[in-house]
Amino acid sequence: MLNRGRLLLGAFDDPDRAATFALRVAEVDADDVRKRWAAARDHFLASPAPPSCAGGPLDDHTRAAVEQILAAPLFQIALGTRPWHLARAQILSVATLQPVVNLDRVAVMRQRLEADGAIPILFPTTTELDVQPETAEGPTVLFISSRGELAVSGAQIHRSSDTAPIELTFRIEPRPNYISVLATGSRWILRNGHHRLVAACLSGHQDVPIVVVEGDVGALAARVDGLPPVAAEGARQATLADFLAPSAATLDVALRPKRYALRIRVERETLYAA
Repeated sequence: MLNRGRLLLGAFDDPDRAATFALRVAEVDADDVRKRWAAARDHFLASPAPPSCAGGPLDDHTRAAVEQILAAPLFQIALGTRPWHLARAQILSVATLQPVVNLDRVAVMRQRLEADGAIPILFPTTTELDVQPETAEGPTVLFISSRGELAVSGAQIHRSSDTAPIELTFRIEPRPNYISVLATGSRWILRNGHHRLVAACLSGHQDVPIVVVEGDVGALAARVDGLPPVAAEGARQATLADFLAPSAATLDVALRPKRYALRIRVERETLYAA
């Protein structure tokens, strides 16, 4: 089971917030986390983050390869009408709101990067799905998976006879899992691809092609279970560089097994014709 993790303890601005998060995601002692927090915080603040770097242009070959992947309908739907562009990102300078990394998952990603190259891993066109349906009171249907990037893209009703029960079939598809950042001020904040970028850096990649999206950092923070965005320009932010090796700011932990639930609830109401 993939469960070795590295928690960036010093990135939390409060010991109770750090302990609450750590207890939720890992097998830890909350009091021990609180005791370790002050030293971890001091080390984190005293260690300057890599300077933010403006993205550079992609070479023609890389741009053509990535654009061909992003031209697929599923990617186009995901990107929608929001402003975005392709660029080359310096991995170490990318900020993150995610304060923990699964070290075993990083190791798997390193193996795949070294076997298949960067682009197929950073912009995958296929994925494995493990989805188990469950029913609950409500009535509610849950689709339980180890992957978080799932979406219901369709549904059909079937009834074999007038007395047979109604069967409802859902189509479950993975959302495009491409590497992307949110451009905010002078910093790029990672939207997707935490483990793959840490793995890429450990495999010797200093920069990678990436999708740069314009948007609201508050909306990003609302969907990330982690750190709040740092408001002050130039303030110390967590970056991917903080996860590359153990330090006085980090705490290696045993992560709790994690599953994702896609919840569909059926509600009944009376509708009258206009």
